[in-house]
Amino acid sequence: MSNLVEIQDLNVNFRTPHGQVHAIRNLNLDIPQNKILGIVGESGSGKSTVIWTITRLLASNAVIESGRILFDGHDILQLEEHELASIRGDKMSVVFQDPMTSQIPVLSYGRQMTDIQHRHRNLKANDKRQNAIDILKRVGIPDPEQRVDQYPHQFSGGMRQRVSIAMALMMDPPLLFADEPTTALDVTMEAQIIHLLRELKVELDATIVLVSHNLGLIAELCDEVAVMYAGEIVEKGSVQQIFYDPVHPYTQALLECDPARVLKQTRLLPIIPGDMPDLHDIAKGCEFAPRCSQSLDLCHLKPPSEHHLKDGQTVRCHLYSDGEMSSRVPLADAQASMPTIGEEALQSNRSHHTVGATLLDVSDLRVRFRTMGGLSALMKAVKDPHVDAVLDASISVRAGETVGLVGESGSGKTTMGRTIQGLIQPHSGSIRFDGLELSGLSEAALKPIRRNISLMFQDPVG
Repeated sequence: MSNLVEIQDLNVNFRTPHGQVHAIRNLNLDIPQNKILGIVGESGSGKSTVIWTITRLLASNAVIESGRILFDGHDILQLEEHELASIRGDKMSVVFQDPMTSQIPVLSYGRQMTDIQHRHRNLKANDKRQNAIDILKRVGIPDPEQRVDQYPHQFSGGMRQRVSIAMALMMDPPLLFADEPTTALDVTMEAQIIHLLRELKVELDATIVLVSHNLGLIAELCDEVAVMYAGEIVEKGSVQQIFYDPVHPYTQALLECDPARVLKQTRLLPIIPGDMPDLHDIAKGCEFAPRCSQSLDLCHLKPPSEHHLKDGQTVRCHLYSDGEMSSRVPLADAQASMPTIGEEALQSNRSHHTVGATLLDVSDLRVRFRTMGGLSALMKAVKDPHVDAVLDASISVRAGETVGLVGESGSGKTTMGRTIQGLIQPHSGSIRFDGLELSGLSEAALKPIRRNISLMFQDPVG
């Protein structure tokens, strides 16, 4: 099997006021052609940094201390900026984790997608526009002929993420990096994206690197999996090896912390004690040793080497030697030693839960948005240039009650929340909070009320 990307002895640091952060350390990773490689690990383990290093999109305070990254026969770390510009978008592309920081808010999606084509293809303007419409339709954007002319702020968080995927697929790149591609997507859209990535792999012989915290997504989509911890790959193998026969204690602990594996009859949720290490200072031994239930004295004194086990599986751990394990603790025993959040805490939570009178009462709420101006609507023969984001919605919430609002991306959940707080004016309907009608109140009248209606935004940046 040939490799599309080969990473050799990569070390990446970040300069900070408190010293160097050793984000990637002695990393070796082969990305096989026409395969989907998943990279998993806790936040701060270095997963995204691997992607930004390969694409040369690291922050200005990053320093690539050493290493090589071979792509299509070239060392990416030696390429000039104009050479990288011809590769990005055409030969390799990225689905960014946060669509609001990767999209241009003052340009329509159609303009952004035609600009991508302009850099890499010599096409007529009409062909570029049609290509943009086609790819939006492919990722499940409804009414793409009209929405291609809209702006990021006119889309829900989930729909913005779909457009990010569409933009990454614009040039059918042979190498696609997907950094949490299903963030903010509902389960229906997530299934469509999984199907789309599979199609891309088959139709274009594409190679995909998928970074995700969603272990179910990794298990369903990937051929191989690399597990990262504190800037190192601690285990790598086929998806079957990682999920059915994990060998590194961290991999075992990570899998057992998946909420989908919690037993309903006990309702016990295993956790990994402690936190990720401070990467300003490199430990003498294994970085995971302070949190590991299977650690040996040697683990705190000497960093482990990488060992090659059967069928290509590798592990960086003192419990193993090449081709065999020395003193592995069975998975069931390792799980039993992990702390849990159990029934006692849940019962305590229930005992303090009381519900009072109705605090919020929303009746027949309707919120409308104009999709285009009057002249544009007239030229395109649009009968009604409006869309009903919320239509005749009613909900009642009592004091002390927690109510979940669920639905597919673009179904109006966020719009309803913003309207209740007064950030969006409703077209019609009633919003009563603590007996007071909020609809129609001035900004001055709403200001003291907003102290009692707080909104945690979906996107902390946008």
